[in-house]
Amino acid sequence: MQTVYECLEVKPANVPLPAVWGTVSVHDPCAMRDSTEVQQAVRRLVTGLGLEQIEMKHRGRRTLCCGEGGMVAAVRPTFARAWANLRGRESGGRRLVSYCAGCCGFLGRVAPTVHLADLLCHPEAARRDSISVTPTPFTYLQRLRLKRRLQQTMVLDGIQKGTRN
Repeated sequence: MQTVYECLEVKPANVPLPAVWGTVSVHDPCAMRDSTEVQQAVRRLVTGLGLEQIEMKHRGRRTLCCGEGGMVAAVRPTFARAWANLRGRESGGRRLVSYCAGCCGFLGRVAPTVHLADLLCHPEAARRDSISVTPTPFTYLQRLRLKRRLQQTMVLDGIQKGTRN
């Protein structure tokens, strides 16, 4: 199974190019810690967009949690803030690019942060920093709505194509 980032990498001509900000750093979500192929595909997409990137100390298998995952922010907010602040320091003032909505929301408090999907789909809005971010817990509601809509679409497509009984 491939992620969307690995699939997009195969067809780079379909990806719009944003205006260059200068140097960025990629934040790997902790859930993708062991997914080397995805991490590499993301980096190739970022450089393919014309963005220069500088790696942070903690990346790939050694990536740090942004602080939002696993309910750390709710249970141990001082830990969560410390992890986010460390990521902010490691970025050295560079814009962070991540491929996790939770990471983008949480890290956006300590450093300018953009989701890779926003760079790919809404490059001009991302360049202007005018992407609206849905705050938690509404992100979970949005995921459920999207899942339900995709399930309905898949069922309808299956019925229309005669593949569903």
